[in-house]
Amino acid sequence: MTTVYGAWVPNSTTTARMRLRCDYTVPTPSAGQTSITVTGTVYIEVRYGLSDSNNTFTWGGTLIAAGSSSKNINVATDGAQSLHTFSQAVTLTSGTQSKSLAFTLRGVEYVGSSNVASLNFDVTIPAKVVNLPAAPSAFNFARVSDTRHDATWSATSTSTAPIDSFEIGRYRKGSGTTDYPIIATVSGSARAWSDTSTIANDVYDWRIRSVNAAGVSAWTYPPNDVWTTPAAATNVQLVKSGTDVTVSWTINARDATHQDLRIKSSSDGGLTWSAYSWIPGHTAFGPTINSRVVSGLSGAQIHKIGVVSAVTTPTTLYGYSADSAALQLLTPPLAPLILGPSGVISTQQAAVFLWDHQPVDSTAQTAAEVRHQPAGGSWTTASVATAETFTRAAGYFSPGVIEYQVRTKGQHATYGPWSSTYSFTVAAPPAVTINTPAGGAAISSNRLTLGISFSDPQGAAMTGWTADLYQGATLLESRSGIGSTSSIAFNTLLADSTAISANVRATSGTGLTSAIATWSGTTDFLEPPAPSITGVWSEEDGVTTLAINNPMGNGTTTSNPVSARIERTIDEGETWQIVADGLPINAGLGDDQVSLNTNAWYRVFSISAQGTETASSVIQVLTDTKKVVWLNSLDGQTRVKLYYNLSVSWSEPNDVVFEDYFGDKYPTEHIGIREHLNITVSAVLMNQESIWALQQLKKQRFIYRDFDGQTMTVVMDPSGIARARGIKVLRPVTLQLTKVGD
Repeated sequence: MTTVYGAWVPNSTTTARMRLRCDYTVPTPSAGQTSITVTGTVYIEVRYGLSDSNNTFTWGGTLIAAGSSSKNINVATDGAQSLHTFSQAVTLTSGTQSKSLAFTLRGVEYVGSSNVASLNFDVTIPAKVVNLPAAPSAFNFARVSDTRHDATWSATSTSTAPIDSFEIGRYRKGSGTTDYPIIATVSGSARAWSDTSTIANDVYDWRIRSVNAAGVSAWTYPPNDVWTTPAAATNVQLVKSGTDVTVSWTINARDATHQDLRIKSSSDGGLTWSAYSWIPGHTAFGPTINSRVVSGLSGAQIHKIGVVSAVTTPTTLYGYSADSAALQLLTPPLAPLILGPSGVISTQQAAVFLWDHQPVDSTAQTAAEVRHQPAGGSWTTASVATAETFTRAAGYFSPGVIEYQVRTKGQHATYGPWSSTYSFTVAAPPAVTINTPAGGAAISSNRLTLGISFSDPQGAAMTGWTADLYQGATLLESRSGIGSTSSIAFNTLLADSTAISANVRATSGTGLTSAIATWSGTTDFLEPPAPSITGVWSEEDGVTTLAINNPMGNGTTTSNPVSARIERTIDEGETWQIVADGLPINAGLGDDQVSLNTNAWYRVFSISAQGTETASSVIQVLTDTKKVVWLNSLDGQTRVKLYYNLSVSWSEPNDVVFEDYFGDKYPTEHIGIREHLNITVSAVLMNQESIWALQQLKKQRFIYRDFDGQTMTVVMDPSGIARARGIKVLRPVTLQLTKVGD
């Protein structure tokens, strides 16, 4: 029994006079019991005796039905009196329940009619008591398709051990694990379920268990694993050797039970085929075997073979491969595919004949014949066995054109046809000789120039050459050329008293290359003294004025200069351009082709009579310029400065060509893909001399330089200056310029 109390009212220790009390009982259910009866009594307790019948007592909550009445109260000091009793049956569930009770007593005059004694509380109803459920039995799966398998089972649910649901787990071999993840939960009343997530070429097992509030039963398994249709083998290949056929394939089935070979045949060249039949001796063999040798097939028929992958649990299922290629009757091969030789072969080189056997009946080459002849001569025949190559040693063939053919044989007794006639040329290799300088000589220049001669036994001309220059094992320079030459000049500046060597090879019109000709020697020369150069930029004239100084040599350690060469770079030495060559040793000149607003570097070379060179230090000249365009002739004789009201624009239109076609009234316009760089320059001419200079420039190519650092060779459309002809000063012109060259 459980007792609960309400609060004293009035709620004060000095004036407390009454309260409500409830004694109730919740029975403990036994296994299988479906309901219990909750009973109880509500009392009034007082501190001082009282009598009252003009009151209201109420009861209610979720456990009992609500109601009210007046009570005849006559209770002594510190006594208690029963007011109300209840008895309520409650149906048990799988979980505990909470039921509420509420009681009030009001209108008792002794304690004040406005004071209410109340009692509110919850009663906990225990859960239904059950035992663990029994495990399912007779758990079986029936195949509907590779993607559906239907399960059935038996199970007994009782009041003491009910079944609320079933959990189904599944193992799939293709998952790579041995787990049985739960894939479905079904009602406890279910006795069947369909798995629609299976796939072909796999192995499955399932298990099931019962579930209720007490827990789960043991797992129940079906009697066997279940296989779905195995994947078919692929890449079935047949190779015939004599009367045997080797069958090979790629296995794709997962955990097949066994494999079989089947065959169909045709006696009319493949127009009609027999039904498939099992090949005796090649059924029910192991699932991991991927090749078999089949003997005794009829040579009078064409055959196709297939591989069958099989499983037998719970039903027999087959995966059928595609047909193999047809195995042909024994028949001569086609002409072989010729792979060589071709082109030109040196008399010092072996001639290697290569081919590829082309069977019709899939049999490998068993023999081959190679025959060759000088063009217009008679055949010489050689035989080989299974090798698809034949070699004639170097020197066997004399120079000239050699023709040849090849034929092969398979298992059939007859050779296939001869191949087409192929040919190659045998030639003696050319020779190249280094004539100058003499071997071991000391050269008196700081650049090496080789004089060479070339010969070819067939009289063919030199078509190309290569040359390498070395200092010890270090390659200094490689050069090559097309056509014939008798002189090869290296560009590398050599140090004095240095051992050097060179190699040369030449190619003749026959396509053959000579052996390497070698030369070695040393350098022994006097260089001229180092020259110097100065440069001054004039923005007004658009010219860098350069002056050079070449000291004379002392005849002992330096030689006298005889000329000079000035070079310029605007990319910090990446590339150098010759400004002037063959200058007097102390000459000066103006560079009117240098780019504007550019840091130009200059250097001068002092050159001796022997060709040795010495470079000066590099100087830098900044061609700082305001907004201006310079136009000057290539020879430096004509120069125009445009700056007043100057504007410059650029465009790159496509080429346009007009063609006249017979019968068309007007020409057809063709727009090409190549683009020209066009420049439009507008300015006001400040003097008559500028107009005359433009008239001269329009007749030739000239140099364009602008304030953005652009420098290029251009030509002018003369229409832009036509209207300015005869005008003296302050007349606008618009020039249309087109870049030429790179």
